[in-house]
Amino acid sequence: MNAVDINLLSQFNDLPFFSIPQNQRQKLFSHGKVRKVQSGERLIEEGTTEPILLILFEGVCQVRKLTPEHELSQFREITLRRTLAPAIFGEMSFLESRPHSSSVVAITSCVVWELTAEAFHRFMNGNINLGIALKRSFSYLIAQRLRETETALAAMLVHQDTVSLKCNDISFDDGSQS
Repeated sequence: MNAVDINLLSQFNDLPFFSIPQNQRQKLFSHGKVRKVQSGERLIEEGTTEPILLILFEGVCQVRKLTPEHELSQFREITLRRTLAPAIFGEMSFLESRPHSSSVVAITSCVVWELTAEAFHRFMNGNINLGIALKRSFSYLIAQRLRETETALAAMLVHQDTVSLKCNDISFDDGSQS
């Protein structure tokens, strides 16, 4: 293991995402691979089914989602959030074995650790307790993100209501008398 990998392993051991013993974290880390990614590169593509788990160690990424335009046949990509390292991506698809619900795009050069489902199953190799602990960690992370999403949605709805009320107060009277 080179100095970069040792540094990343140290960061990996400090992550709050995994509630497994440190010696097991080291084994898990060895089942993944470290990649350097250029700005603009897509790490995860919405709708793809490759179950991968990514941990962002260095850099900044955006989580993006396709949304329908006025014409349902047209879509545009919006940014849901900008995420700084350390961060984890792909956990929902990794758990569910379903298509990714959003894309992740590097907006700076990044260093990520990638774990495929196949490598994860090799790591698990019959140790069900580790799987339960990891799934519990993912559940906490997903619950935290859901709470953040609900808070952001509530703020948007309050803003929308405020704008709507202000628009209702605007008089469109052209000054003419009937």
